This record gives sequence, C-alpha cells and structure tokens, in this order.
Amino acid sequence: MPGQVFSEVSQLGYITRDIHTSMRNLRDTLGVGPWFYLENRMPITYRSQRHEIDTIVAFANIGPMQLELIQQCDDRPSMYLDYLADSRVPLHGLQHFAFWVENHDGAVADALQRGFIELQSTTVARGRVVYLSHPKSPDFVVEFAESTPGRQAMRQRVREAASGWDGGDPFRALER
Repeated sequence: MPGQVFSEVSQLGYITRDIHTSMRNLRDTLGVGPWFYLENRMPITYRSQRHEIDTIVAFANIGPMQLELIQQCDDRPSMYLDYLADSRVPLHGLQHFAFWVENHDGAVADALQRGFIELQSTTVARGRVVYLSHPKSPDFVVEFAESTPGRQAMRQRVREAASGWDGGDPFRALER
C-alpha cells in the first residue's frame, strides 16, 4: 500500500445552487467570513470539449482552511452541473479537495500514472487548475491548482481578513 500521495489540503471546494444564500448561511451559522467573490467567465476543457462557462466564485477561511464556493450561472456542460444533477444536496455540497502545488505538471502526471482521470481543466488569471478523480473513488475529486504568486497573494489576503474578523463588511468583491 502506498504512503500518503498528496500534500496538505489547501482548500475545500463546494458547489452551490445559490452562492449568495450559501455565503449568508455559512456566515450566520458558523461565522465564516468575510467572503471574497468574483463573477467570472471561465474557459474550460470538459470531456475533451473546450468552451466557456459563467461562474461566481467566493472564498473565505475557517482558521487556516480556505473554503471555495462555486456557482455556475449557465447551462453549458461542466463537472459542476454534473455534480448538482447527481447530488442530493439541496443547496451546496463538498465537491473537491484542492492542493496548491509548485510543480503542477509533475503533480498531474503523477496522479495520471496512479490511475486518476482528468475531469476538467482551466487556466485563469491566478494559474492552471486541473480536476481529477479515480475510478475506485469516483466521488472523491481532487484539484491541483498551480501555486502562483497571484494565488498565494489571494490566499494570504483571504486568510488575513478572516483572522480577527469582527463580522463587518461580510461580502467583498475580488479583483481579477
């Protein structure tokens, strides 16, 4: 049996039907915030087809762990819509674990050699992202996100805002 394959989890990714309700609920029930959100048109490759999808993404921290909420705002094919179609979760549910990696190509190649299958990929302003799952655990999705200076700066900004947050200004627009 192999040892631990992946490094420290950087983020937990939730897919939501209504990002604004999810942000409010997590703020009100768990005190999560502040939330940084961004409306985005994202180019993706999904099932070998390239197209764009419209999303709203939001980030907040619980201690050192970053949470990501993703709402897809159109009906173009994606793994996000597949998750919602198959999910029994009425509002939002945990869809992936993210690992921010220095050697993105190496991490993806290693996962593929271990039998993982690429589900979806994109390149955004903060770097490349690939989602994969394994046939033995198809509901366990991992994300490898390229650990770029832009991604690290955003991570630090969100983490610092959460540290000692007093509940004020709970929803903040994130610049690209």
